[in-house]
Amino acid sequence: MCVNFVAHQWFRAVSCMLKKLMRSAMSKCHYKPYKASPRVLIILALAVCLFASQAMAQATWTKVSTTGPSSRSNHSMAYDSRRGVVVLFGGGDATVAGETWEWDGTKWTQINIEGPIIRRYHKMVYDSRRGVVVLFGGLDSRFIGTDLHDTWEYDGTKWTEIDVSGPENDYGFGMAYDRDRGVTVLYGGNDLSKKGTWEYDGAGWKKASDTSVHPAGGASGFRMAYDSVRKRTFLFGGWQVGDYLGTTHEWDGSSWTQVATDDEGPPNRSTHSTAFDSNWGKVVIFGGQGPDETGGFETTKSDTWAWDGTWTKIDIPGPSKRYNFDMAFDSRRGKIVLFGGTGDYTAGSETWEFDSGYRPPGPDLAVTSIKVDAKKGMAGEKRTVTVKVANDGVEDARNFYVQLSEGNDPVDSIFVDKLNQGGSTELEFDYIPLKKGKKKLVAYADPFADIADMDRSNNSAQAFFKSKKLKGIDLVMTHVSVKLAGGSAPPKAAELVVSFRISNCGTKACGPFKYKVYLTRREKKISGKDTLVADEEILALKAGGQLVITKTVNVKKITKKFYFQGMLDPENAIKEANEGNNTVVRLFLKKGL
Repeated sequence: MCVNFVAHQWFRAVSCMLKKLMRSAMSKCHYKPYKASPRVLIILALAVCLFASQAMAQATWTKVSTTGPSSRSNHSMAYDSRRGVVVLFGGGDATVAGETWEWDGTKWTQINIEGPIIRRYHKMVYDSRRGVVVLFGGLDSRFIGTDLHDTWEYDGTKWTEIDVSGPENDYGFGMAYDRDRGVTVLYGGNDLSKKGTWEYDGAGWKKASDTSVHPAGGASGFRMAYDSVRKRTFLFGGWQVGDYLGTTHEWDGSSWTQVATDDEGPPNRSTHSTAFDSNWGKVVIFGGQGPDETGGFETTKSDTWAWDGTWTKIDIPGPSKRYNFDMAFDSRRGKIVLFGGTGDYTAGSETWEFDSGYRPPGPDLAVTSIKVDAKKGMAGEKRTVTVKVANDGVEDARNFYVQLSEGNDPVDSIFVDKLNQGGSTELEFDYIPLKKGKKKLVAYADPFADIADMDRSNNSAQAFFKSKKLKGIDLVMTHVSVKLAGGSAPPKAAELVVSFRISNCGTKACGPFKYKVYLTRREKKISGKDTLVADEEILALKAGGQLVITKTVNVKKITKKFYFQGMLDPENAIKEANEGNNTVVRLFLKKGL
């Protein structure tokens, strides 16, 4: 961190000096040529070298694991920024799999839950606005198989099939998540008669009514990614009627535009993989299959390229040649994760990571401490967790979150609108352990990569807490979240997605009981102008049971700050061992939606 910080300070200082010298030179060039002194030339040379070193940051590929999912190809991966894990589903080698795996930056863990049927050639993206992985389509067997057109969502706890009619596109399509518009974009497929662009917002699929020239008609085997810097969905390559493609296209939400020809970037190919590195501001592609350098025989590739409006080849050693693998960008660690794929007719099980080496000058958030108000206590009992965050960078940090998680399960997030350069802040989280046992609590600054952080290696810290189960019945409401359902900025009136979790932390089942949830303008006060989110009855909740509840509500006027207020068993229909945790009040800021 110190080396980066010093380098960036020099970079900024020389940049300012360069601008002054250029202005001076230009002012003296009105009447006669300006003759630079040796001192000026040396400073200019240093500036050029520093700019070049920033632009040519040393990128690296590193093999990080050979254990985890079995050898496979045609699987799909997506990065869950809320929980900080890469999610992998399906694919296969000799047989087709239907497993769910997660990579936390250190190891792979199989998640033993029911979900979609076995499949390959499907696609997954992470919907950051709603906090779910979206899966669509694929083939249900190794050979030929049946095209699937089902839509599933994974929230980190369970898979849910979404009952919506979707695209007719056959396997071979591409998918990317447009985080600015809050929609999943799907295009193309193996059947030329079923081409088209579709978008999914969580409520349903809608076919886009664009009349633009589509990328290669109905090609398959291309790859897509969302470029949040250019605010475009990127598409490269593909295969169509025996011909490999090498054109680059972008989707702006209404039309496709070709932005590079097949001789302005990587050699033609398909079945490669792409990921957008938001730290670097570039789309990275690797591998695939296509013609050899003479344009003749088919060959498998192992080259790395980057796109930021123009193509650049990254000449570095890396994974062996492969195709039909997948990649996802881990925004917390600033690395692209690659798994599997087929090399010389054999599927692999290697995990690789790509690090661009680029560290943008800007804020540098660091979680310097995390403290729980006690080392142990009862499940269901509210604790206070204090997290201290500092900004050691060269710029102010604006509009980011600090998240508290129990392991990989997010508990709560607090929005910070500004943290000055060199400043620090202390945040207090309410934490309720839901089950007995030793709990690892992790605090993370900027988990969703909302800012260009210079160094993400110091963005987290952890603490531990041990809890015992309370005898009897103990209802609690936790994991409160309020998000904007659509659009990039909340207007006066908006549709909000409200989610929360109701748990019974005790040793006895209970029910029936009611609960109420409001969005209010004032703390601990409810008026007729406030919004009722839910007033419902739960018939039964077993000991240790949990219910994840999501509601969509229309709010007529969103104030600068507002409150979530939840009440469990307001009529006292059941007797609890702890009645003091049945009410939840949580502050939200309009600009943090």
